[in-house]
Amino acid sequence: MDIEIKVKDVDHLAKKLQQKSGEDFVACCTRATGLLFANAQKRTPVAASAVYKDRQGNLIGQHKGGGLRRSLRATMPAGSVQGSVGYTIHYAPHVEYGHRQKVGRFVPVLGKRLKASFVPGQYFLRSAVDDTRPEFYADLKKTLEE
Repeated sequence: MDIEIKVKDVDHLAKKLQQKSGEDFVACCTRATGLLFANAQKRTPVAASAVYKDRQGNLIGQHKGGGLRRSLRATMPAGSVQGSVGYTIHYAPHVEYGHRQKVGRFVPVLGKRLKASFVPGQYFLRSAVDDTRPEFYADLKKTLEE
């Protein structure tokens, strides 16, 4: 999942801190990246594990929950390299933003037909960024005052 989120309200503080001290700026960004990773990990939805059997009781499949959370990765900032937090699994954007589906389609694994034409997004990464933003802002201000 490739999403770039720029924190506009702290841009001027970040530039001032970068001019003052590059090391302090990288340290502040490293702390914010780690905090964002922790917040994203807490907010990432985890599907329940399930075992699917046919009518005769034969195992036809199983689902181990937590694949989205396990795909969470972070790259810490260093020098001119920006830090990033994201998901490597292919369906992460569909869970984040929502997706369309064909009503009436039979899903054998679930043993049901789809009823909703749209599954709304859960916005777990956006919520994690919103949780991290005030703490990053406070950290930038504190580091600038030192």
